[in-house]
Amino acid sequence: MTEEMTSRKIFAGVGWSTISTITNGLVQILRLSILSRFLEKSDFGIVALLTLTLGLVQLFSDLGFSSAIMSQKNLVKQDFISLFEIQFLIYNFALISLSLSSTLIASYYSNDAIGVMLPIVLLELFFISIGRLYETVLQKEMRFKTIAIRNIVSAFLSLPLAVVLAKNSYGAYSLILSTLAHAIIINFWNFVAGQSTYRFRLQRIDLKRTRGLMKVGGFQMGTQIMDFFSSKIDIIIIGLYFDVDELGLYNLAKEIVAKFTMIINAVINKVLLPVLTALQDDLYKLREMFCKLIRKVSLVNAATTSFVFVFADVIVYRFYGEKFMDATFIVRMTAVCAFIGLSCMPNGLLAISMKKTDVTFLYTTIKTIVTIPILFLFGWISMNITLGCILVISILGFFLNWYMLLKKTILLRLSDYLGLFRSSVSLFAIVSMTLTPIWWVYGDYHSLIYLLPFAFMYVCCVLICVFITKEVTIYEFKRFFTRK
Repeated sequence: MTEEMTSRKIFAGVGWSTISTITNGLVQILRLSILSRFLEKSDFGIVALLTLTLGLVQLFSDLGFSSAIMSQKNLVKQDFISLFEIQFLIYNFALISLSLSSTLIASYYSNDAIGVMLPIVLLELFFISIGRLYETVLQKEMRFKTIAIRNIVSAFLSLPLAVVLAKNSYGAYSLILSTLAHAIIINFWNFVAGQSTYRFRLQRIDLKRTRGLMKVGGFQMGTQIMDFFSSKIDIIIIGLYFDVDELGLYNLAKEIVAKFTMIINAVINKVLLPVLTALQDDLYKLREMFCKLIRKVSLVNAATTSFVFVFADVIVYRFYGEKFMDATFIVRMTAVCAFIGLSCMPNGLLAISMKKTDVTFLYTTIKTIVTIPILFLFGWISMNITLGCILVISILGFFLNWYMLLKKTILLRLSDYLGLFRSSVSLFAIVSMTLTPIWWVYGDYHSLIYLLPFAFMYVCCVLICVFITKEVTIYEFKRFFTRK
C-alpha cells in the first residue's frame, strides 16, 4: 500500500467513522436523556451490574481472535473459519452456563431482578458469536462506509423501542431490550457484509494451523480481561459498599463522559489499527505515523474533555434532569481521568500491530495488581475517595504505559513522549481553569441563554491555545476548511 493510498484511506476512514460515531453517540445520549425521565436511579444501577457481567463474558469468550486477525497481513479463509467456529462454540457455552447460574449471581448482589434479566442480556452473546469476527474483517479491509451505515441504521432503529418500553413502565427492561435489538442488527449486518470476503461453510476445526493466531489472541484476551477488571473494579466496589442508587448515579456520570469521548475511541480503533499493521515492517515510518497521530488526537481529546469539565452541570441537567445533579462532580473528575486514559489508548493498538500482545498482557496485569488494592483499601470510604484513587491510578498508568509499550516497542524516549502532549495538556488546563470559575459565578445551567456566550468563549479559548502552541497555523486551519 503506497503512502498516498494510505493517506486516502485514513482520510476516508476518519470521515465515515466520525459521521457514524457522532450520529451513534448523539442517539445514545438522546436515549439516556429520554430514559432518565422515566426510569429511576436503581434501574440504571441494575443495568450497570448486568452489563458488567456481559462485558466480562465477551472479553473472555473472544479469546483475542479479533486482534489476532488484525495483526495478520494475509489471512486465509480456512484459518478464519476455524477461528469463527471456535469462538461460536465458546460464546454459546458461556451463554448457557451463565443463564443457568443467574440465580447465584442475583444472590451475590442481593437483587432478585438480576436473576430474571440476566438470561435476556446474555442472549446478546449468540448474536455476537456470528458477527464479531466479521466486523473485524470489515475493519481490516477499511470498509468504513459499510460500518458507518450499519451503525447509523442500528442506532436509529433501536431508539424508538427503548422510548416505547420506557413510556409503558418497563423500567430496566427498556434498556436491556433496546440494547439487545441493537446487537441483533449490528451482528447480522456484519455476517452478511463479510460473506464477500470469507463465505461461511462448515469445516473441521484445524487447531494446528491456527495455533500461532491463537497464541497472539490468547495474550490479547488476557490483556482485555485484566484491563476490564482494572477499569470496572470501581463498579464492583461501589456495587458492594454502596446502594444501587449511588451506583446508578456513578454509572450515569461515567456513561455521559464516555459518550462525549467515544468519537475519539471509535475513530482511532477503526482507522489506526489497520494502518499501523500495514506499516509493521518499517519501524521508522511506524513511529513517525504514531507520533503524528498522537499529537493531533490528544489535542481533540483535550478539547472534548475540557468541554465536559467546564459544562458538566449543564450536561447532567440537560441529559438527565434535576434529580441527577449530584453526578456533576463525578462527571468532572471522570473527564480528567478520561483525558489521561485516552492519551494512552493508541499505545495498545501499536502493540497489537507489532504482535506484542504479550507486552500488553504484562502491562495490564501489573496495572490491575496496583489498582485493586488501592481501591479496596481506600475506595470504600466515600465516592470522592474512589474518584481520587482512580485519578492517581490513571497517572501511574500513563508512565507505566510508556515504559512497557513504547520504550520497548518503538524505542520512544520519555522526554519525546511527554513532548507529544505539551499542547494538549496546556489546552486542557488553560480552558478548564479559566472558564470553570467564571461559569460557577456567572453561569446558570437552567438557561441556555447563559450557555451561548460561554460556549463562544470556550471555542475562542480553544482556538487561541491551538494557535499559540503552533499545533495548527492559521494557514492550515484555512486549508482544512477549503479542501475538497
